Amino acid sequence: YIALLVPFVIGFEVNTEQGTFIFVIDRLVDVFFVLDICFNFFTGFAVTGKVVMDPRRIVYTYVKSWFLLDVVASVPFDVIAAQYAGNQAAFRSTKFVRIMKLVRLVKLFRMLRINRILSRLERKMSIKYGLWQVIKFVCVVLCLAHWQACSWYLMHILENKGDGGATWVELLARNTETSPLDELGRWAQYVACIYWAITTMTTIGYG
Repeated sequence: YIALLVPFVIGFEVNTEQGTFIFVIDRLVDVFFVLDICFNFFTGFAVTGKVVMDPRRIVYTYVKSWFLLDVVASVPFDVIAAQYAGNQAAFRSTKFVRIMKLVRLVKLFRMLRINRILSRLERKMSIKYGLWQVIKFVCVVLCLAHWQACSWYLMHILENKGDGGATWVELLARNTETSPLDELGRWAQYVACIYWAITTMTTIGYG
């Protein structure tokens, strides 16, 4: 959810206002994050092959390592920013609201722990090392392409239009003599951006 949906929601301006499905899912994820923080204070850790279950050492080790990042990733900064902006007329501009949505990206800090999770999966599933490395490589490439695609469209949303009044979306429409992407559906926008991301990463070339 964090790796795929959060960048998509931000990049393509999916509606996340209170009452929407995405808003509900976001709050549920926040609850799970908070619960995970609580559980980590009681979860042992391995040291040289032995599992440490001493409560004081568990708390000390967790606070020294992942606690701060977990707290930052768990706080619903987007909701707090939206409430503040709603109470302050000076911060109700569309651009300010869009920029505040970028605060949601702090949830990606949770991705820093993905290597530990993958290591556990590798041990439990008993997958051959070579095959597992290929699977991880493909997943990383696809995830990076997805992030790049979302960032590419987000640039169009946040970019200040120059004297010509055009971003890359308008220029693409002029060059290809097609409708601008922002007049098409979200799926068409994503396909165009993911195509650009994959061709850029793989150096295949455009067209």
